[in-house]
Amino acid sequence: MPTRPIQKCRTALSLLALAATAALTGCSAGGSWGLAHFTEMRTVEAPHQPGSGIDVATSNGKVSVERAAVSAVSIRATIRAESAERAERVKIVAERAGGSGASGGAPLTVRAEWPDGRRPSEGVAFSIDVPDAAGVSVSTSNGSIDVKGLSGRATLSTSNGAVNVWSHRGPVEAASSNGAIAIEQVPGPVKALTSNGRVAVRLDDDGPGPVEVVTSNGRIELTVGPGFAGDVDAGTSNGTIALTPSAPGRKATLGTSARVPVGGAGGPTSILRTSNASVEVVVRARRLGG
Repeated sequence: MPTRPIQKCRTALSLLALAATAALTGCSAGGSWGLAHFTEMRTVEAPHQPGSGIDVATSNGKVSVERAAVSAVSIRATIRAESAERAERVKIVAERAGGSGASGGAPLTVRAEWPDGRRPSEGVAFSIDVPDAAGVSVSTSNGSIDVKGLSGRATLSTSNGAVNVWSHRGPVEAASSNGAIAIEQVPGPVKALTSNGRVAVRLDDDGPGPVEVVTSNGRIELTVGPGFAGDVDAGTSNGTIALTPSAPGRKATLGTSARVPVGGAGGPTSILRTSNASVEVVVRARRLGG
């Protein structure tokens, strides 16, 4: 089933047109990317299929995918192009493999199709609300990624942007360069790879992990609860490693390399690696007898 266009909003980023257009239409121009001085905001809807995933790919744009109280998938696209004509010709495509008759397991694929190909300064940002999603894949460049309240495997990749994940019920793989990564309230497993960025992972109380974090020039913070299983193998080339149990005043500094039996016996080893920064492992209160 094709997507249904809901709304369009255009903004030409000239000095005179900017104020007039914003006043008349409520559009905001934001910054410009090189020669891409024209912005068009477009909203489309796609039918939702319970139990299915979502796959979003774009360039030069932020991507946000969140669970919301909606009945269909709502896609808000911000298109930046070198001309009004090029922005008008961009097609926002949201479809499932096999078309409208595809099974509930077929992911919804969201893309922007450019006339004669996308030029380097052009891009599309997506803000997407879904009733639910069992699996999410997001790929972009020069933009951040936000994912909230979904489930299934999450595979998230960007460059020059942060990755933020909240309340995700499933494995998370996040990768960036020149960007921080924050993953909160997840059970694991978690794999986070970046450079020149801080990484913070906070498992939920029953989350067993494991966690693998690799960064450079960025601090690592891992917070685990009573359900965490296994050891933590932490290392840094120029910094310290600290273990903070739930009891106040018991923070321990362990040098630049340490293997710590944090969780219950039998779990896999979690790996934390950075350079020129510190590593901290925080252990929340254990159950009685833990």
